Amino acid sequence: MRMSPLQLSPFTTGYAAAGGSLFSQVMAGFIANSGTASEDISPSRRILVSRARMLDISCPMATAAVDRMVHGVLGDGLSYSLGNSDFFLDEEYKSLCSGLKKSLKLASMTHSLDIQGRLTFAQMQRMACRNWLLSGDVFFVRRPNVANCAWRIIESDRCMTPTMFNTVLSGIKAENPENGNTIIDGVELDSEARPVAYWFLNHYDDLAIRPEDWQRIEAYDDLGLPVVLHLFQPLRPDQYRGVPLVANTIETLYSTKAYSTAELQAAIIEACLAIFIVSNTDPTRNPFGTAPSLDLDKPLVPEMPEKPEDAEKFKLKANPDPKFPWSQNDFETIGPGESKRLADGEDIRTIDPKRPNSGYASFISAQNKAIAAAIGIPQQVLEATFEGTSYAAARGAVIEASATYKVVRGFFIESFLKPMFEVFAYDFLIRNHINTEFDIPTAAKILSTESVWNAPSALCLDPRAELESWKLAIEMGLVDADEAALAVYGHPAKDPDKLNRNEAANEKI
Repeated sequence: MRMSPLQLSPFTTGYAAAGGSLFSQVMAGFIANSGTASEDISPSRRILVSRARMLDISCPMATAAVDRMVHGVLGDGLSYSLGNSDFFLDEEYKSLCSGLKKSLKLASMTHSLDIQGRLTFAQMQRMACRNWLLSGDVFFVRRPNVANCAWRIIESDRCMTPTMFNTVLSGIKAENPENGNTIIDGVELDSEARPVAYWFLNHYDDLAIRPEDWQRIEAYDDLGLPVVLHLFQPLRPDQYRGVPLVANTIETLYSTKAYSTAELQAAIIEACLAIFIVSNTDPTRNPFGTAPSLDLDKPLVPEMPEKPEDAEKFKLKANPDPKFPWSQNDFETIGPGESKRLADGEDIRTIDPKRPNSGYASFISAQNKAIAAAIGIPQQVLEATFEGTSYAAARGAVIEASATYKVVRGFFIESFLKPMFEVFAYDFLIRNHINTEFDIPTAAKILSTESVWNAPSALCLDPRAELESWKLAIEMGLVDADEAALAVYGHPAKDPDKLNRNEAANEKI
């Protein structure tokens, strides 16, 4: 008979009898203590970032995890294209978007979007995305004036709570004495917990204590345009700093790397012929020769005498031939296909390394599968190989990876590209003296919000089969030609009439 919950102990019902049990022998050693997002992340964020970077340097699979995500999300860079707008007249909107696209292309070619003048717009995207995924977050800062839309990338290490304030939570949390705002890990929040400013070190120095070592930069200027872009993906409420993509796989990656290194060393040792000489004879004798080597401290290969008269000082007393100052047997070792005669009482012992390497490949595959699942892409995509898989399995892996790329790409566009494009659109409207029915900041905000960014196409394993399926989808009215072209080739569909005109012009030429 089922007992009433009131008749049961509060520690034996529901989750208390499973994962929340205090008496289960399985869960007895599982002591979990979780606090707020800042308490769980901020104190250990620096060491997480350092370990993620070291694994990126030394562990191939960690590098692959970050690079596969960057390649799938961005390809060779997202490009701006015409979207749909209900705020502008159709011709006016097309004219604005066309001018913005040309201006953005020119700015990218001249590196004018980078304050340091080093990166193109596509390279800035890759720099932003890779540092975001590797370090958990990244910052872009511009000069707060209306005539500048160039940005400076700042690594996450330089954003931290100033040590000149009285801090709590291991130096992570503080209060700005000038306005009473709370500062958590370098992010200053107002009373509504909205980021209003960021605190940056002027240099890489964790021991900076002087006020001049810090710089406070407001998040927005007087027009409401962003001054600081903070690219990170919050996973919990009240989370203000990010964690690396491989944060929850650091232990697995490091252990797998250590195991692979040990296997590699074992293979090298096994490939070598290592022997020991077991002897009960005079230890000063050469085991492979007959001439004794009385001078044990002499170099293995003495220098050749430059003059014949200097040869006397190289002479060995035990050498019967005074013409040769050393014995040939002193330098011989075992060579390929050779055999040597040992003296009485001497024997050779070889090393036979034993290791359970038969399960190495399957173990590494299982670890890579767990790493791939943690970051959200299939194992075949992470390892960049489809060997031994069918077309259906490979196609499924590509589709599954594309779903993850789409989510990450959408966040990247909304958090980085659109705010950056808002400043660029404002600068474009101001420089070209364009008048709209909206004020300039509002028009820039609308153009940014409704901007469309073309993504790279997914891997096409069988172009003929996939084009046939897209053709059927277009005929059924499920998608249009632009959506199909974006999915397959990464750009909108071409105008057939325009293509025919170009062909006709080429024939005339």
